[in-house]
Amino acid sequence: MYLVGSIELIISLLLLLHSGYSVYEFSHFIKYLSNRSGDISLFEKKGIPLDIKIEVIIAVLLSCIGATLLTLGRLTSIKFADAIVQKEKSGNGPYVFLERRPAFANLVEKRNEVMKWKQNLQEKKTT
Repeated sequence: MYLVGSIELIISLLLLLHSGYSVYEFSHFIKYLSNRSGDISLFEKKGIPLDIKIEVIIAVLLSCIGATLLTLGRLTSIKFADAIVQKEKSGNGPYVFLERRPAFANLVEKRNEVMKWKQNLQEKKTT
């Protein structure tokens, strides 16, 4: 499906470019006609031709279908439980920061360890 989607996107891009160029040519043609006839509001009377409008609509539809086909195999489930299970299996869950946090630390014991360490350093300096 990736190949079909990318081909549709390329075709839609070419159609959009062609329709843009067609509008550009048409506007210059209308300007030329209005200069020759002296009627300035000729473009407002004519409007954009129907074939160019249809070409743009087809290009937009093709681009939507192509973009959908490009992402067809890579979309994941939108159910929160299913998405969490998939992320947990890959080791990348949203609650990993809670699961990997250090255990509860006793601050009094840690303070005593630091004090003993400082005393050992001072004893080594004096000897």
